[in-house]
Amino acid sequence: MKISAVIVMKDKTENIERCLKTIYGWTSEIIMVTSSSSKIKRKIMKKYEVKVLIFDDNREKMIQKGIKTSKADWVVVLNADEEISIPLKIEMRTKLSGVIQDRVKVKIVKNYKDIWIPESDLETRIYKRYVWQKGNESAVFSGSIRKYSQAEFPLKPVLKKMDIRKILVIKLRGIGDTVLMTPLLANLKRYYKDAAITCAVYPANREIIKNNPNIKAIITFDGIFDAFFKIFKAGKFDLVLCPQASLRTALLAAASGADYKVVNNHNGKNYFSSFRVRKPEEYEDAIDRDLDCLRAIGIPVKTRKVEVKLLKNELINIRKFGFSIRDKIIGINVSASRQNKMWFKERFADLADKLIKERFKIIFIEDPQNPEALEQVIKLMKNKPFTICERNLRKVMALLSGFNLFIGNDSGLLHAAVALGVPSISIVGPEESQIFNPYNSKDKHYTLSADVNCKPCWKNDCNMPLCLDAITVNQVLQVVLKAVK
Repeated sequence: MKISAVIVMKDKTENIERCLKTIYGWTSEIIMVTSSSSKIKRKIMKKYEVKVLIFDDNREKMIQKGIKTSKADWVVVLNADEEISIPLKIEMRTKLSGVIQDRVKVKIVKNYKDIWIPESDLETRIYKRYVWQKGNESAVFSGSIRKYSQAEFPLKPVLKKMDIRKILVIKLRGIGDTVLMTPLLANLKRYYKDAAITCAVYPANREIIKNNPNIKAIITFDGIFDAFFKIFKAGKFDLVLCPQASLRTALLAAASGADYKVVNNHNGKNYFSSFRVRKPEEYEDAIDRDLDCLRAIGIPVKTRKVEVKLLKNELINIRKFGFSIRDKIIGINVSASRQNKMWFKERFADLADKLIKERFKIIFIEDPQNPEALEQVIKLMKNKPFTICERNLRKVMALLSGFNLFIGNDSGLLHAAVALGVPSISIVGPEESQIFNPYNSKDKHYTLSADVNCKPCWKNDCNMPLCLDAITVNQVLQVVLKAVK
């Protein structure tokens, strides 16, 4: 079933690209109906393959023109300052084929002080193409269309450098999320050069930011009361940042006693925040979402580069384990934080055998939390690969830094490989790759991700993982040849 998007633009809209990001790729066509007085950025229209219709009339006639021009079964209508929420996208792709009515009503929500507030009435925004007229009974979806306004960050820093001497950054998320936070630390230290920065993270994530030149101390989270005590013992902080916050991390920020707090919860209220942190764009990537904490207080962003710092005495020469200087070494990690993010064991086995046949040297990295995943892959292989069974994450990263290429599911180790400058291939299943894998093929970081109707998905397991099934061994092989040229 095909879905078209019709955008109506009567006046100039500063951030039309924000709207286009939420519909590009999964709709079969994008039609923009605009008045002759509106200014169109042709480069953006070309980037998102938008068909532009110049039509001067009232809004209803403009909608009619767009729907009549479309060629899909269903049409969703948007204003140029609106975006489709991810829940609505999933509903449209999985439920529209079963809707017997000719139209669908949805919620329109508007951002008010970092909270999405529903407008009073539902609006009809989704139509069967051949019966667009008003009337008849409508179906109702629970997902929303979000009306946004142009983000207005401070044009210059709002806090004086002399007032900020101690900074606490709290992020209690996964290993990959900690890697994605490192650009925030670099930009923060670049501006507050004389400030001492402390990071609060989970114990396992400590290894990611150990020896990071931008931080002075690390607090590990071993429970809420333990963390309260450690933060209290560290003394009063002047500024606390909570990227990707939860209520728990917001409470820790409040307990720090800092005069200034920037709390950025992507999906809920920014509890205890001293500053407004605008809600992220629906498809804003994870690095930029963290950097919004800095933009909220006017700190300039100069880098988006992720980094993991290994000291010279930590480095391990992988070649001394029997590999020649000419060997192309490819590391593979078959594990991930959730079962539904893991590519099939049969395909990993087949991929490794084919790479060995092509004379690549394959090294598997065992996940100490899930060693069975690798055991199952090796049992299916025709060849015997090399394996690394190391529990110390710093040593694993030291070995990984000598690889010519790293292949893995969307996992913390994949993000660590990117931060170490190792070319990578990320196999992304149920997540939105443009959000959680914000890397560039120009830097030899490749992402393989299939667009399926039920994506994104946050289940722990899936009986029918179509998103992973769509990624073939041959696809990965083709990218390998690009990455190791």
